[in-house]
Amino acid sequence: LLLFALPLIGWASMSAYRADVSFFGLFTLPHILPQNDAAYKALSRAHSILGFLMAFVVAAHVGGALMHGFIKRDGVLNRMLAESLGRLLDQITGRGGAAKKSS
Repeated sequence: LLLFALPLIGWASMSAYRADVSFFGLFTLPHILPQNDAAYKALSRAHSILGFLMAFVVAAHVGGALMHGFIKRDGVLNRMLAESLGRLLDQITGRGGAAKKSS
């Protein structure tokens, strides 16, 4: 939801400010809101809060993955990684092949 809402709120905020929004330098997005300073301030605040929330969610997921890989050592991180990275993690954590797939 955040991946969808964050850019849309940013676009709406810049539209209310009347700033042009370039799409990777290919074209300029149209304004989706009329110029409105109050809307700009509210949307900019919402965009900032959601941006920090997104950073927190990413950090929490990375932290959780690292906890499973290096503290719990339960194989969850290995299942998320490619096989070669999983073998490397096994070597680092000293598990030796305990997380190999069964045929």
